[in-house]
Amino acid sequence: MSRNGPTDLRKPTVQPCLSVGLRIIELSLSIQARREKGMDQFMSLRKDYFVESRTSSGINWLHRIKGAIMMLSRCIPLVFATGLGMAQSAYSQQVQIIEEINPGEFVDISQIGTPLGLGHDDVVDAGPFSGNFLLLPGRMLIGVNGGVGFGFDSPDTNGVELSGHNSSIPSNAFQGHQALLPYWDDLGDEIDDKNGDVYMARLAEPGRTMTIVQWDNLPLRKNPEDTVTFQVKIFDNQNPTGVYAQFIYADVEQPGASGGIGATIGYQDGSANFSDLQQSFDTAGAVSNGTVLSIVIEHRLGLESQAIPTVSEWGLIIMALLLLTGGTLIFCRGARRAHAFP
Repeated sequence: MSRNGPTDLRKPTVQPCLSVGLRIIELSLSIQARREKGMDQFMSLRKDYFVESRTSSGINWLHRIKGAIMMLSRCIPLVFATGLGMAQSAYSQQVQIIEEINPGEFVDISQIGTPLGLGHDDVVDAGPFSGNFLLLPGRMLIGVNGGVGFGFDSPDTNGVELSGHNSSIPSNAFQGHQALLPYWDDLGDEIDDKNGDVYMARLAEPGRTMTIVQWDNLPLRKNPEDTVTFQVKIFDNQNPTGVYAQFIYADVEQPGASGGIGATIGYQDGSANFSDLQQSFDTAGAVSNGTVLSIVIEHRLGLESQAIPTVSEWGLIIMALLLLTGGTLIFCRGARRAHAFP
């Protein structure tokens, strides 16, 4: 692979999570006690949690355990939220763009697809999309200027635009919604039978179905004598290689295009809880004829049977560790406090 997109993938680390989580537990307990009982009764509250029961062999262990459980029960909501929050932030970069991963051939749909007849800066509702692990379900919108938006509740496209003035990601494309931007540029002068069109088709292959959107022979408005042809494949579910969508380029090397000199290429996350990923912005040679860019999620890349924790699994792991370590810490401190109150 000669060109890969940014891959600043942050792996979750347990030790910092535990340290921060336990510190939060300590502070929250102190603040809660002070608020509930006041400074004069703060020490008394701690003693109430850890009741001392002297026996001939020392402090009764049952009372220690009871005190630890009572104190820990006050922390469970905080620990739960802390664990899930840290698990989510641990994967702040999940989306990855990889060049040339099969299957990746250009499937020309200009003869079999539905022509959308888009004019200057037009956006059209392409109907419902069932979604996949990456892309949101809902109405799918297609813009003549080289992008597809996801997660819309209504087919009404009023106020939704993909402007011909591209910008870096994140952007106002599709009102900031989740979007695939294979080649966001000012495309399509007066689209007709001569100047090309945007086509859409749904195709089925063994084990999966896909939606293909193809920008076919569209002129660049700043250089109308030059055209571009490219497509995006959107898989209804993850295909066997772990790919959720692909950008495939057939003709992007004419002088006005120069492989992306005026285009934004990448993934905009919107509110999908992944991260924006910009492959290129106004960069000549970013893509070429035959380039295939595959949109994947790093920890799900490959076979589903691989034993790699998902985001939700990491949340449970971290939460369990916080509970276990927090309970041990509180138990030990409770024992010492019980000694301190004869």
